[in-house]
Amino acid sequence: APEVVSLVKKQAEDLRSGASQKNGEEVTDEATSKIDNVNEKSAVKEANGSSSTPSSSSSSKVKVPFTKEELSALAKGVKKFPPGGANRWDQIAHYVNNLCRPADPRTKEECIETFNQVNKTAKAQRNGGSTAVPAKTAEPANIETSKPPEENSSGWSSEQDQQLQNGLAKYPATMEKNERWTKIAQEVPGKSKKECVQRFKEIRNAIKAKK
Repeated sequence: APEVVSLVKKQAEDLRSGASQKNGEEVTDEATSKIDNVNEKSAVKEANGSSSTPSSSSSSKVKVPFTKEELSALAKGVKKFPPGGANRWDQIAHYVNNLCRPADPRTKEECIETFNQVNKTAKAQRNGGSTAVPAKTAEPANIETSKPPEENSSGWSSEQDQQLQNGLAKYPATMEKNERWTKIAQEVPGKSKKECVQRFKEIRNAIKAKK
């Protein structure tokens, strides 16, 4: 009987040790699978990190100015796709890339930035041109204002003014008034006696105003 008991105990211990060894193997397998999963995730993360590096470097790449062909295509695209359309700038960028086939396809951000720069430059040129026009027109205006104001308003030329002055000097005020102005008017072709008298009064008033 004691031998049977000891045999049963031994078998029980063997079973427990076998079970614990099996459990240990299961634990080891589970730990190994977890380690494999961690390694796999880190590998994927590393791969994603390496793939994102070129994109970050590409985003920080030096911007290449638009060529004349691209600018022309951009202008056509802006007209072709008016404001208010869905994904307007995406379509414009796609249109530019299809026409010009650049090595690095243009993004909608590049198209928007370039369009704004061109538009700003065009407005500055238009403003510069509009301010230049008054400057040119102001020059003859200054010349006109440098002349006697009565000459501009009455339509008398400088030559006629000189002829009037000569007539006034030639025929003194001691003469009979009506006869004198008739003679003076004869010295100024194209002007009547009444116009000569009126012109004389204008010049006299202008001289008084200056004093």
